Formats: sequence, C-alpha cells, structure tokens
Amino acid sequence: MNTTFAPFTRAYIDDAARLLADAYAAERRASPSLPAMERLGGGRGRRLFEDELGKIAGNTGVAAFENGRLCGFMVESMRFTWKGQQVAGCEELAHAARGANRARLYSLLYQEIAARWVEEGRHLHIVRHLAHDAVLKECLYRLGFGAILAEEVRDLSPILVPTEVAIVEDPAPAALVELQREHGRYYPASPIFLRRDDNDADILAELQAHAAAGDKLLACPDGDGFGALFIVGASKLDGEGFLLRHTNSAQLKSAYVRPGGREQGTGTALLARAITWAQAQGFDRLFVEHETANIAGSAFWGKYFEPFVLVSMRYVDNTL
Repeated sequence: MNTTFAPFTRAYIDDAARLLADAYAAERRASPSLPAMERLGGGRGRRLFEDELGKIAGNTGVAAFENGRLCGFMVESMRFTWKGQQVAGCEELAHAARGANRARLYSLLYQEIAARWVEEGRHLHIVRHLAHDAVLKECLYRLGFGAILAEEVRDLSPILVPTEVAIVEDPAPAALVELQREHGRYYPASPIFLRRDDNDADILAELQAHAAAGDKLLACPDGDGFGALFIVGASKLDGEGFLLRHTNSAQLKSAYVRPGGREQGTGTALLARAITWAQAQGFDRLFVEHETANIAGSAFWGKYFEPFVLVSMRYVDNTL
C-alpha cells in the first residue's frame, strides 16, 4: 500500500465528511437508537460534519491518501489542561479512515499527529471514537490507549421492574445534599480514582440548577433521608453527547444508589421512571455518560443501554 501524507486543510473537508458519514452509518446499524443521519445537529445531517471540520481545519492535523484519494485523516480538536498534564486530542468527528488496512492507516495517522503533540509538550492524548469500530478500538489498544468514558444510548421502550420501589419526585434539593456528598466520595476510590472536591454549597447549587432547568429529580427514601437519586432532563448543548445535541434526546445527568440498595431493583425502578418521564415529555431516546472504571455503574448501564461513543486516553512519558 502506497500511502502519502499531507497537512489537513479545508480542501479536504468534503471528502472527510463522506468518511465520517460512512462511519456514522455503520455505528447506527449497531446502535439503532441513534438518530438518522439527516436529523443530526437539528436537521443539519452531513452538513454537521462539514461544519465541525471547518472549525478545526486550521489545527494540527494530517490527511492520508492512496492513489491521490483521501483515505483517512486525524485533526486535533481538543486542547486543555487536566490533572496537571497538557492534553491534546481528537473528538469523534475529527478523524476517520476507510479501507481494508484501516488499522495500519490509523496507526500511521496517530504517529504523525502524536509527534507534533509531544514536540509541543502535550503528553496526555485523548481520542473520542465510535464504540462499535472494532478495528479502531484494537488499534488504539495496541498504541497504548485505554478507555476512560463511555456514552450509551437506548430507546424509550419500557423495562421490567422486578420489585416495587418507593420513589419521590422532585424532593427539595437541600434534602439530597448528604446523598450527593456521598456520591462525590465514590469517585476518588479504587478503581475510578477521579477527584471530586465539591463542598455542600456547590452540591446544593448544582441540585438547584437542575431543578431550575426543568430536570426531573427521582429519589428513593432511606430512613430519614434518601438512598438513591437519578436526575434526568434534556441533553445539554454544551456537555456530553455531542452527536445527540439538538436531536430531542434526554440525558441521565446524575445517578447514584448507595451500596446497600444495589442489586435490589432500586436502580432499575429509577431508570424505568426516568424512561417514563422522558417518553411523556416527548423525547426520542435516553443516553448516559459514565466512567468505564466505575464497576457498578458500567455493569448496570450495560444491561439497558448500548454504547455509541468511547473516550480513550494515552499517557506519554512527559520527560520526552
């Protein structure tokens, strides 16, 4: 295979959008709850891909060609500081490849762009990618990446609730602070190791913001307080689930069940109520984002949702 490379420019946007359209079509076949392509971006369809590529066309990026035809590309679309490290990365609409040798092609694209990132002192590399692209997942694994986040989606068909569970709708936010404080302590523990420093005032303010935004708070009583909480609402336009923005999708924005209430049907009952609420509000689907190292959470979401985006990360020796 004779592959040549060149910096990615605006001249390649149209061909790159075609590669993205093919990749999305394949993902939707595996995750049929995703919107039809023509509904992406509030009806922009493939133009969403072109618009997003236009925003990043001037960033660090590389295009690959076979016989003069674009066969792959990778363009930086993320740059920030996280955990004291300088991060660079590509979101799900910032890369694609085609052909029987996609694994090798992706490896070469990453080799090109990673060299530039490290030269600039960016040693934490993140790639957001479609979840059912097995070739890319294996390629990233071999390059030293590991999953850190997953976005999962489902339709609004009802689920079976094995036992009756008491659920309180929209309790006072102040009554949920203790539970959310415990929720925050869950993430720094093994094996998630994600620092959360919210104080009670921040927790209360966030709960109040959810209520003010029209999100539904669903809580299960536990003694004098609450032992489980799911928060569901319209998907955020500046947060998770980029592919689902402007697509009439609901999002589970927070979910926690105390250890003593797990495996008792509590989470299932709360999810069933969240699905009923989303359907009554006229939404088309429900999605959730979670840390892949969250053992209990990953196991629960995997029963009822289908992944559509994974976020993978690689740490490069920062003495280089």
